[in-house]
Amino acid sequence: MSGKIAVKRLTASDLTLFAYQFRNFPAGKQKAININANILIDELYPALKSNTASIPQRFPIDLYLYGPSYGNELNLQRKILKQEKNWRLDGELVYNPEEEPDRFNLLAPGDFAIFEFNEGVYPDTIKINLLANAAIGDKGRHFEFDSLLATEKMIIISSKKLEQIISQANPDQKHPIYNFIGDADIEDIALGGSQARERILSKPSRRKMSAEEFLRTKANIDRVGLLGEQFVNDYLSKLLEEGKINSFEWVSRSNVINPYDFWLSYDGVAKIFLDVKSTEGEFQRILHVSYSELKQMSIETEQYDIYRIYNIEDSTAQLQVCENMKNFATNILNTLNTLPQGVASDSISFSPNLLSFNSPITIELNQQSAE
Repeated sequence: MSGKIAVKRLTASDLTLFAYQFRNFPAGKQKAININANILIDELYPALKSNTASIPQRFPIDLYLYGPSYGNELNLQRKILKQEKNWRLDGELVYNPEEEPDRFNLLAPGDFAIFEFNEGVYPDTIKINLLANAAIGDKGRHFEFDSLLATEKMIIISSKKLEQIISQANPDQKHPIYNFIGDADIEDIALGGSQARERILSKPSRRKMSAEEFLRTKANIDRVGLLGEQFVNDYLSKLLEEGKINSFEWVSRSNVINPYDFWLSYDGVAKIFLDVKSTEGEFQRILHVSYSELKQMSIETEQYDIYRIYNIEDSTAQLQVCENMKNFATNILNTLNTLPQGVASDSISFSPNLLSFNSPITIELNQQSAE
């Protein structure tokens, strides 16, 4: 995701941001949606806790509204400002667009809003998907958010949890809520994959990616890649202490263009080379292998393994190993070698389900690495 996801149960006072509700169902003089301080400050932007004069008390916001039902993207300029207890998404009333004259009229207390807040120190962009139980595309399914919030007014949820909820609800593919999921697709695009790009472009509701989001995603991929290598380094260090391997080296730490990340040896066996493929998400996310890695994998006299790191949470992660990539790499290279002269493929992408991985194990960062 390009940011963090929150879910809020809308109250009558929240709906005062919308012109129809403000005029027909008055619930106070505010024209705003309340954003709980424990979410905005404690979870999203802790820098706002500071009471120094240098911290603004209001922020201009690029606001994107989706829904209810199949409502198209509506881009508005609003602001977030600090009140006594909470912060508010404030500004001018939101009117129904001319082409959708009744769009927001069905919103009622108890409906839900899915928020996506930008990454960074301060808020500057908010995307909101409004879900109205009375709207055709949302009717009868509040996507399990009612039970998820229970007695809470607003909560943070993971993109993984949101994907699970949407998958169970199975809304029409043109529903704009699909704009709020797709971590795996965004990760694949940022890594140069084409499958996710085609998948997104084929949907009636297309997930957009700004240049800033792309750069943030690339930076996060680099961070996760390094973190995955740290997990493997600590795992191999533990094996070394236990006498299960004789030696190893973290090669990519000093040479990032090397076609493998580590080598290890045990019981007199020649060096085994290994590459770490990391994701914060699920195991099934697409793998990307460079041409130079394929060539290294195919060397007849050497063994090359893939270490798949996934489901990274705090100081733990899951690891599955695919041993000896030689045959796979050789077959791929044989195909790539049939390309016309002057045409080359820099990398390939494929599902990890095409490989035979060992059973998953949980690995941990040592205390020093976790700090």
